[in-house]
Amino acid sequence: MASWRSLAGLVAVAGMVAFPACEDQSTASQGSAPSGQAAAAASASSTAEAPVKDSPERKAARQVCHAGVGAMLAALPEPLTIQIYVSRQSARLSHAADGIAQLLASLESQAKGKVSHEVIDAGSAAGRDGAKAAGLQTVSIAAKDKVKLGYLGMVFRYGATQNVIPLLDPKQLTSVEFWIANKVREVRHRHDATSIRVGVVTGKEEIALTEPSLVPHQGGRPGPNLMAVLNQNVPFYNFADVDLSGEIDSELRALVITQPGRAFSDDELKRIDAYLMKGRSLAIFASAVNVKAQDATMTATVGAQGLDRLLAGYGIELKSAVVLDPATGVRLPVRTQGGGVAQITTPAILQLDHQSGAPAKGQRLDNSFAGFFRLQDLAFPFCSPLAAHPDKQPDARMRVVARSSPEAVTNPAVSQKLGLNEGPSVEGEKAQRDLAIVVEGKLRSAFVEDQSAEARLLVVSSAQFLVNPFARAGNPPPLPPQMKMMGAVGGDAALLTIAAPYTKRYLTATILAFTNVLDWMAADERLIACSALLAPSSPEAERRGGAAAVQ
Repeated sequence: MASWRSLAGLVAVAGMVAFPACEDQSTASQGSAPSGQAAAAASASSTAEAPVKDSPERKAARQVCHAGVGAMLAALPEPLTIQIYVSRQSARLSHAADGIAQLLASLESQAKGKVSHEVIDAGSAAGRDGAKAAGLQTVSIAAKDKVKLGYLGMVFRYGATQNVIPLLDPKQLTSVEFWIANKVREVRHRHDATSIRVGVVTGKEEIALTEPSLVPHQGGRPGPNLMAVLNQNVPFYNFADVDLSGEIDSELRALVITQPGRAFSDDELKRIDAYLMKGRSLAIFASAVNVKAQDATMTATVGAQGLDRLLAGYGIELKSAVVLDPATGVRLPVRTQGGGVAQITTPAILQLDHQSGAPAKGQRLDNSFAGFFRLQDLAFPFCSPLAAHPDKQPDARMRVVARSSPEAVTNPAVSQKLGLNEGPSVEGEKAQRDLAIVVEGKLRSAFVEDQSAEARLLVVSSAQFLVNPFARAGNPPPLPPQMKMMGAVGGDAALLTIAAPYTKRYLTATILAFTNVLDWMAADERLIACSALLAPSSPEAERRGGAAAVQ
């Protein structure tokens, strides 16, 4: 099974999936394999079932991704070699490897001689030794009445630097081009001893990227955190703490602000503005809805922590209220004690989906924006309404990229319970509310008159966009070292039951959106289309996914 730090492993930690054994076939699949960029997708779907065809959206994303990867490979200063290790005695593994090889052949044709590849049979003694020496992982191959161990993995060599994809699932190769692109970026950054430095604001009692609130704690031990997932999957990003006690390092390519627990001072806001005025990028994942960890009632204290003063200068109004939307509230299946399935929903955690054919001003999720590119839906927990005032930024482009449904209401009460038991009131004036806004171009300073710079700004008005709100509320508090041997203590069993399907249903897309935003802020957008290949192709199928048991 994959490491829990990986995207696939993250879902596995929630108890949802296991790596399947490959059924061996007596003969390899016959007929010519599809060529070019469709090869890996065809291999992934070439099982006993009928092949799954790409949707028009996924096909378009695949074409853009393929062109972006080819351009990246052509720009490499040094040659890159790629080896595919495969146990040929398994027809499924063999067929998958042939599809990957044809994908690489198509990329080689764009790479201007910078890339070469070879397929190595790991069924031979030399092949097995090579796979083992490279650090590839074995996969079980079911063959009649016994199970063998085989390989399907990739080795990347760039100069003296080596990197691997240790194990590939032949059933899930539609996204293989994404992983190839990431490994090439990683091996080049390691070879060149470079990284893309991103600052993360700390010291504000914020929801940290290191907070273990993605999945329920298991056996009293904290689960993974977003920082670990990023370090595993996009290690070429180097995150640095920024405490705002002094000038922000201008060498940082971008700055991220997560939900603060304490207010920003005027001096701190001015330092953030000064950084942006150096032509950098800023992403804010925060709202006025402050909900503490380990609070099963999900009681919100409403207040913008000073971010409203910063954003007002950029033409974005952050209102101190909670958005409640019964039409888009997340719906998660859980099993009842009687064995049935119940749908758990809450209007305080929104599921915003891209609606084909919807007018631009009514689109709930604009997946033409690089950060949300080709994603079909995303979860937005604990939102506050935004309002765009483009007249304050006449030299920049401002657009709304996420909205509620027209059924949404707002509640400005300073304290309100948003938990499942209380059921927040959804009374009030109904209207569509803006929840995420992008500003690009020549931004005017929020505080200094006649100062401007080419910069990028994203505001996602969702307090817990980057975590699992049910896990964060339901997980027990950290135990002191002397009590850890006691195992799990405390926590809310009902919330943790809901947290597992939330992880499966939403967090992969959340993490993809965040990595897309990083690429957008770093102005490295050629490969954003590749991440769309990881997103669920059928949201309805995901909604019908497994149900957890209610305790």
